[in-house]
Amino acid sequence: MDTKESQSPLPSDLAGWRRVVAEDRLASCRMEDVVAAVQGMGPDGEEKILQALMLRISNEIIRILRWRIGKNHANEGIDMIERAHGQLIEAVLRPDSADGKGLRVAFRRRIEFRAADAIQAELLNTYRYPYAEDVGVVPVTDQGPWLDIEQNAYVESLLQHIADPRKRLAFRLYMNGVPTESKKVKSIASALGVSAKTVRAWIAEVRTQLKTMLGDKR
Repeated sequence: MDTKESQSPLPSDLAGWRRVVAEDRLASCRMEDVVAAVQGMGPDGEEKILQALMLRISNEIIRILRWRIGKNHANEGIDMIERAHGQLIEAVLRPDSADGKGLRVAFRRRIEFRAADAIQAELLNTYRYPYAEDVGVVPVTDQGPWLDIEQNAYVESLLQHIADPRKRLAFRLYMNGVPTESKKVKSIASALGVSAKTVRAWIAEVRTQLKTMLGDKR
């Protein structure tokens, strides 16, 4: 039985990609292969084929970003999606960039990383500049002395070993003092579209994993 892995031509197989486009079979191809084909052809590739491949990539990027970035953000998340989409499309056209490489290796995961970055940037900006003038900073009371274990830069390097991007994002926001939940300012729970109980569980889980990595027994 054919699989998506067997239905993509090699990146350098221009005739194969012509057939795929002509037969409207792009949806059956792995996105990593589509990105690799665009990068292999370069800007001087056959215009009709490049346009078809780029449209497929663009639509899939938007679909994944829309799934990850909810409508509970400013302008229903449209601005965030457009910014991330533009960065990712640029990366497709820059094969040697980090995202350019990431998209041809793990397409969906790379987009989810950028969606998480967009949510983090928006929430931290909102938290620094609350949208109501009479709203003060909501203190985070459960951090205690734990963050003194190491500087944030080292903790960030360890966070790369946490598989779930949502848990990494929740913990990054937590380290930056964003509240788990709040009725006054945007919180981690509202930004990620989950309950405060879930956020607290994620933070506890990540903190335990990081302590294990650091050899901390407290």
